[in-house]
Amino acid sequence: MIRLCATGFLMLTLMTVACNGGDDTQDPEQVVEAFFADYLEHVPPGDRVYAESPYVTAHLVTQLDAALEGPIAADPVLCAQNVPQNVSAEVTEVIGDTAVATVTSDMRGHEFQAGLVKDGDAWKLDSINCTARG
Repeated sequence: MIRLCATGFLMLTLMTVACNGGDDTQDPEQVVEAFFADYLEHVPPGDRVYAESPYVTAHLVTQLDAALEGPIAADPVLCAQNVPQNVSAEVTEVIGDTAVATVTSDMRGHEFQAGLVKDGDAWKLDSINCTARG
């Protein structure tokens, strides 16, 4: 009986993770960090990996596509020429269904802002501002 209950609990847990995609990133900081962690696994840019991300809005995809149309001085997602090893975020403002996060990396002085919007119950990146600093 205990074995049957344990098996049932395990199956229920796995089904919950599968249905949710294993995605527990509901607060804005976690969304930003999850997006950049995924993105860093696919650098260098060019294959529009950001467009397939569940963490971004169509507005951000359009913004990044436009930025990549011509010659670029820096990766418009990372706001840098070099690729950091890790990225972290700190939410600096939440007003209703919008949030602003200051994004930093392990590269000295590397800082920019990301705007988020609430899409249903989930936060999504909606803008990346390379010139803004927290």
